[in-house]
Amino acid sequence: MMHVENISPNECTGCGGCVAVCHRDAVTMGTDEYGNYRPRIDETKCVNCQKCTRFCAKIHAASKAAPLQAYGAVGKDGDLVHKSASGGVFATVATALIAQKGQVYGAVSQCFEGKLQVYHTCASDAREMEKMQGSKYVQSRAWEVYRAVSQRLQKGETVLFTGTPCQVAAVKAYTGDPQNLVTMDLVCHGVPATQMLNEALTLFAKRLGGKLTDFSFRDKSREKHYTSRLTLRKGRRTKTYFVRARYLSFYHAFLQSDNFRESCYSCSYAGMERVSDITVGDYWGMEKHHSHQMQDRTDWSCVLVNTQKGKAFLEQYGKDLTLVESKPQWVAEENKQLRAPGEKGPHRARLLELYKKGGYKAVEKDFIKENGGALRYRLRLYKSFK
Repeated sequence: MMHVENISPNECTGCGGCVAVCHRDAVTMGTDEYGNYRPRIDETKCVNCQKCTRFCAKIHAASKAAPLQAYGAVGKDGDLVHKSASGGVFATVATALIAQKGQVYGAVSQCFEGKLQVYHTCASDAREMEKMQGSKYVQSRAWEVYRAVSQRLQKGETVLFTGTPCQVAAVKAYTGDPQNLVTMDLVCHGVPATQMLNEALTLFAKRLGGKLTDFSFRDKSREKHYTSRLTLRKGRRTKTYFVRARYLSFYHAFLQSDNFRESCYSCSYAGMERVSDITVGDYWGMEKHHSHQMQDRTDWSCVLVNTQKGKAFLEQYGKDLTLVESKPQWVAEENKQLRAPGEKGPHRARLLELYKKGGYKAVEKDFIKENGGALRYRLRLYKSFK
């Protein structure tokens, strides 16, 4: 019989719906040779009911809808926006929902013993919600909360679930998408493996003589786009570094579309028709169509309202957003994943070959070589810290 662990890498998104739907705990999530999440079957527990494979097929057949409305958006609370990757749309509506005793599920990232863990959790107060803000350019362990989401919905609680489109498809299929579930997906460019990121960060931290205690992909305190923040423990003290993407091999590969999981390049959710109630992302090109309405701000988000449920939710909980009515096709002009899946980057094949043969050390060595060699790279890196 066909098992989910045999599903092609082109099709398996790593959403983990198969794990949640198996109540015999016969399905777990392991990793493949590149560190990407993949389902594994425990044959001692599996009864070949095929529930997991049927559920996987259901996710891939998820219904989608063209946007009803499109907006440029930015939160009115400057502190919330500053802690967000772009315009703070998620943080604004999540804060409003929590104030009305709703529950919010989203991805957080935390360091444990020098390793970054990215996983989904529930926020029922503003402090917990803050941990969900900001970009996480790797795949979260969303399957760990699908059952909890379903239980809260059955109790009649209002739940906002946010994640990648494939994760949204999974939670909708698992719960049956009741009226009290609102889903918000991201304009996802693709997800690399957390394992590969951790190997890259460990090497980078070692080069700087410390151990990672905190990491953020996008920090607004120095530059708006693509500056990471790393905090390292060095003996009894900690030190924070702000690093441009071009000096982090993993980040550079992400921006070049070199290190995504295989299914991202044939993603069925990348397009104008969306699987969620609301889609959010950066509004690249906002200035082209709405320069006179931008209020001297550059951190605008795009918002696509895809369903009547999403429209009602935004009207109720989006009162602290500044909304500028736009058009879906304008939003999609510079958001390629609203038109089609991303294409494989120019160095993907080499990156995977190096990683398979020599781990991330081989990838990092090649990256430094391409950046002028170890001495020149180190000098440019340390100069960038000043």
